[in-house]
Amino acid sequence: MKIEYHSLKTATRDRQIFTNQQLAALAAGRQNKMWNFIELFYREQGREDSGYVTEDFLQELAQQVSGLNLPSWMAARGEKSLLNALREDARTASSAGLASTPSFLVRREGGNTRDAAAIEALLRG
Repeated sequence: MKIEYHSLKTATRDRQIFTNQQLAALAAGRQNKMWNFIELFYREQGREDSGYVTEDFLQELAQQVSGLNLPSWMAARGEKSLLNALREDARTASSAGLASTPSFLVRREGGNTRDAAAIEALLRG
């Protein structure tokens, strides 16, 4: 089994804030630290719509990720390829009918499934 992360619109209402937080995670992924960054983000997140996702917040998180090269992380956040990945994830989610987080999509020969019982059956073998 392979688990992949794809950005999916969250409760973050401000599109630019959502983009900034996702680019920060994807940039950490350039150094194989995305899951570390995301886990820390969820642990440290503030109250929804409180405005806690600021540049300072994102940088403080990055500083806490062990082994993350901060200058490289900052540079990667501006890569057009990461922005394109966000856009592609949005298209993929929309075409698969995924509209909430978390969402799971199991790909298999013959199609995809979002049905929890079908996913469980696939995992059991």
